[in-house]
Amino acid sequence: MVHSNAMPQIMPIRTDDSYQVLSVASQPSTSVYVVSCDDKCVRIINAATGQTLKKVGGFSQNIREVAFSKNGKLFAAGDNIGNIFIYSAESGKLVKQVNRGPGHRELIVSLSFHPDNNTLASCAIDGLIKVWDIDANKLISQFVPSSSQYIGAYFANDKLFTLHKEIGVCIYSTEKISGSAKPICTINPIEGSTYAGLGINPSGGLVCVSSLDGKISVCKTSDGRVAKNLKGEFHLPVLSSFHSKKNFLAACCTDGSVSFYSVKSGEVVLNVDGMSLDKSVATFTGDGRYFLSVNNAGHLSVYKFVF
Repeated sequence: MVHSNAMPQIMPIRTDDSYQVLSVASQPSTSVYVVSCDDKCVRIINAATGQTLKKVGGFSQNIREVAFSKNGKLFAAGDNIGNIFIYSAESGKLVKQVNRGPGHRELIVSLSFHPDNNTLASCAIDGLIKVWDIDANKLISQFVPSSSQYIGAYFANDKLFTLHKEIGVCIYSTEKISGSAKPICTINPIEGSTYAGLGINPSGGLVCVSSLDGKISVCKTSDGRVAKNLKGEFHLPVLSSFHSKKNFLAACCTDGSVSFYSVKSGEVVLNVDGMSLDKSVATFTGDGRYFLSVNNAGHLSVYKFVF
């Protein structure tokens, strides 16, 4: 059910129940997205038409995380046992397996390309973060968890953002990436909480941080200060996603509710109930025209936004 007296409006387009979706990533500036599925295949799909543009198979393990490069020409795929593959988005052909030798040994939980389209950050379920030079096929650096476990690593512009369960968000300069480097900014707006989700706006100037005690804060990356605490009662908020063009974000909860907020005011502009969201899969397409969600059964639904 949709509740709204103001723009934007959201309209369900389709739900695909022909396979179980494990992860989703959007291609920058387009309506195209990539999904990994429980049939050990990866599919590139046009959200507007539902057409499968490319299907990549032959994996020995399920792919648990996918990510597009910033120019949209490559996508990365990480599997259950720590393997990471780089593919051409246009041809669907394998370009490189980046982590032979010093790679992960556990399930991959996050992947993110640097704007140079050659540097990749990966995080495994054991909390180990690695940063790779794809062309040289070598490990640049790694971040080893200590008292607090890393649960994700993401590039935005010239910064690397890491998310910790207890510490919050640490921001590093990418001029010299090192596991021993000190963060240029630490964001911990909900002290004493367990953090669960991180969203970064397109400019990298704001982050949205959610915790398992039902709090969501929008913070400035320049100094770590809280810009807005989102208003509302959240049932285990675990994911937030900024719109690529409009000044709002989606806050997604495990009870299947999604609230769309004005970043400027912190007020709700749209509520959607009953999505039955899987905690890890909900995002906008790169052009902002569509919203993608995956329910508990692994079925992906596409919603269209009208402004």
